[in-house]
Amino acid sequence: MRRALCLAVAVMGLTGEAIAGQTQPQSQSRGADIVVTGQRPSTKADIRHLTSQVMAIGDATEAVARFDGPVCPTAIGMAHEFDDRVARRIADDAREAGIAVGNDGCRPNITIVFIENGQALVREIRRSHADLFGDMEPRAIKRLADDPGPIHSWTITETTSRDGDKLRVGTTTGVRAPELQVRSASIIALTTKRNILATILIVDIPAAIGKGLDQIADYATMRTLAQTRSPMSDKAAGDTILRLFQQGDRLPPPGLTLFDRNYLRALYLGQGTEAPFAKASEIADRINKALSGSLPRPR
Repeated sequence: MRRALCLAVAVMGLTGEAIAGQTQPQSQSRGADIVVTGQRPSTKADIRHLTSQVMAIGDATEAVARFDGPVCPTAIGMAHEFDDRVARRIADDAREAGIAVGNDGCRPNITIVFIENGQALVREIRRSHADLFGDMEPRAIKRLADDPGPIHSWTITETTSRDGDKLRVGTTTGVRAPELQVRSASIIALTTKRNILATILIVDIPAAIGKGLDQIADYATMRTLAQTRSPMSDKAAGDTILRLFQQGDRLPPPGLTLFDRNYLRALYLGQGTEAPFAKASEIADRINKALSGSLPRPR
């Protein structure tokens, strides 16, 4: 996948070396003494609403997608030291959320691409490397290619049984078709789960200029470790790094917020077979406890 992405970038003549000399996003160290005044959820209703805004729910009968194994982030398009910093920051964020991270030299399954024109790259991928979109529906790919915004992101997933069995070609109905063997059932959990196989996030360099590298990496964390939506409604009260590239008067936070960190932790708790609205309620409850001081603060 990374090779194909690099090829698509090269086809457009926009390799990492070609843009490495451009103005880079500002560096920002973790733990810097920066105070940002923002709007924070004050009621359970606010928290539930923001959670529903953040969580990208497709089919209400399918579990919320998440990685089922170690994540391996990589970044391309800037000078090597900047790419490396973004990838390391995402890996650190994942560890803090309790998500396994691959060893050095692991095969990347999270790819962050910095490029001058992300929409043009998506259109080129659509034309010559459509396999990079996985099993996305053609209309969803078209929407992505038609989006003129500075961020383009998609997730490749697979559905397995709750026990981890994968789709196989069977003839139960007399016709060769994909079948999924489910060995157990429950009135509490779904019989299937959705695993993230890979995520791709493309960032337009002009939009990244003036933002901290750690801010961008934390934004990428929330977009790639979970299927989240951005931009969101301005009516969604509360601070989240997902507002980083959103237009408006509200100043984005300098990194992952308490909401963001507990969102990721709660998402990766459990077996991954909860129905999406039940999972959203579980995540909101954890965030509410964290904000009220019932849970230890991270770091």
